[in-house]
Amino acid sequence: MVLAWEQIYNHTEFYICNENLGEDPKQGVEKFVTIDYCNQDKGPVKRRESKEGSIIDFKWDTNCVEYGGHRYIEEPEIMEKFLYRLQERETIDICNDFFFNRDPAQGVTMNAKIEVNYPVSGGGFSAWTWVVDEGDSVKLWNSPSK
Repeated sequence: MVLAWEQIYNHTEFYICNENLGEDPKQGVEKFVTIDYCNQDKGPVKRRESKEGSIIDFKWDTNCVEYGGHRYIEEPEIMEKFLYRLQERETIDICNDFFFNRDPAQGVTMNAKIEVNYPVSGGGFSAWTWVVDEGDSVKLWNSPSK
């Protein structure tokens, strides 16, 4: 069995399949894998989830998410939503609904700060940072406009 922590540590891809995870506990039933990044003292701080047959790409990662001045770096449910949309190349609409209806400053238009690590040609990583207003949309796999 291949362990996902090797792919996380080496920033590679992890294919969600029986060969990597062991025997199929329920043949013919679609399954999901959840990977929690844990802090020894605080428990889960980041989470990725993907369905059987997909690939989790650990070369791309969300480092920091702030909304209305609140940092969501140690809230796995929020980080999971960002990582999923990054993985699936889905647009994110910056709004209270996306943050589970949390409004850190009611009646005030807020902004979000998002930082993503991405692989660069020749090896290594770099980071993009977006600062976007509430109501804006962002595509985390495209360079932020200058």
